[in-house]
Amino acid sequence: DRDVWVRNQEANVEIFTDGELQVAVNPVTGGVTLDGIVATERGQYEFLSKRFNIVRGSATFLGTSDLNPLLQAVAEYQIRQAGQQALAIKLNIGGTLIRPRLSLESDAQPPIAQTDLISYLAFGTSSGSLLSSAASGGSTSGGQLLGSSLALANRQLTALGLGTLLNSVEGGLARYLGADVLNITSTGVAPEVQNIFSGVGGFLLATELEYGRYFGTRSYAVVTLTPANFAAKSGNISPVGLRWEYRLPRNYRLETTFGPRFLLQSQTLDVQNANAFQNFGLFISREWKW
Repeated sequence: DRDVWVRNQEANVEIFTDGELQVAVNPVTGGVTLDGIVATERGQYEFLSKRFNIVRGSATFLGTSDLNPLLQAVAEYQIRQAGQQALAIKLNIGGTLIRPRLSLESDAQPPIAQTDLISYLAFGTSSGSLLSSAASGGSTSGGQLLGSSLALANRQLTALGLGTLLNSVEGGLARYLGADVLNITSTGVAPEVQNIFSGVGGFLLATELEYGRYFGTRSYAVVTLTPANFAAKSGNISPVGLRWEYRLPRNYRLETTFGPRFLLQSQTLDVQNANAFQNFGLFISREWKW
């Protein structure tokens, strides 16, 4: 049935079966075989202090003894940079449990190369931004490039270490606050913004607090606090964001949001300042399965 959750320090994922799931036990060997589909449509999974939202997924068991189901899953991670439009990166997982295949894509236009998407996931910025930060002093010597890269890696590793420390207290804090989902994660703030701050201030700037509650099997509400918005150039955006999702019959979904939007002034590939403003959004969508 729906509203069955698998939860541990890394996962908070709803699972259900698509039809009957047949379980058989070999009386001689004691081995177990499964035949059917286990699916999911919502949840989160954390890896290296990054919280991925589960869009949909399925594991198709074929009745074999090795329990090696076919996988089809999509997860999403948003890179939020102060004063810029959030970048949504999708992880597409296929293949089997023993030999999975992973590919990356984004909603950006023009499309972003796979190497840059990996850089966004690892450092919160593109590989070109890493080079430009090293060249800001007027030279691109190997020493400057190495020093800039090491400084950025040090910030990311510090955030990762502190994030791991916070994970150990998230569970108890979530129970105390009555939260179904409580995440304290790095937002991937651009290094040129992080350079303004240092120490604890820099860590708080690059941290996002997410508080979520499920109301039955259809409704989910979340409040986010993003201190990085304080560092944005525009004073029209708030560090507080709201989102509410409701699942309607026949695979329809209603979603309302309140948060910042960043609109470019003109259609060009040149660097330009975005027009930031607080926005209320209302979306209705439908999914088809086959």
